[in-house]
Amino acid sequence: MRWEDYSIQRQIRVKALERLLQTESKDILTLDYLLVISETEQEQYLLRQIVKSRKQQFDTLRNIYRYITSNQVQVEQEVFRKPVSYKKGLQSQREIVEQRRNSLSGLLQQVINPYVIQLLQETLHLNHYEGILLRQLERYAEKI
Repeated sequence: MRWEDYSIQRQIRVKALERLLQTESKDILTLDYLLVISETEQEQYLLRQIVKSRKQQFDTLRNIYRYITSNQVQVEQEVFRKPVSYKKGLQSQREIVEQRRNSLSGLLQQVINPYVIQLLQETLHLNHYEGILLRQLERYAEKI
């Protein structure tokens, strides 16, 4: 692989990581808001698990970024908007999980470094776990 090709590939990965990290504040604030308006202890427990998982994912993505670039990531954060309803907020989070899964899978296919591959695989597992928890929360919300 020529140096120019490697440099372009690295830039693509960095931009993809930056796009994923732009949603950090909005995602955490939305999940915290849903936690506050949730009605049952089961929902609150599941939302706390999702928040914990999401924070862990963002920490890992920042570590990958730092590993690739040797710099701290600095991105413009997306703005938090209060969900119209609890159910719509859960729906939106499920869609975000699916989008993130696609982005992470794409990144995983671009990477050749074993350390970064391992971190991305762990992040994908956390993402899958979140999807399961969100589907369970949506089932609870349907009963209300």
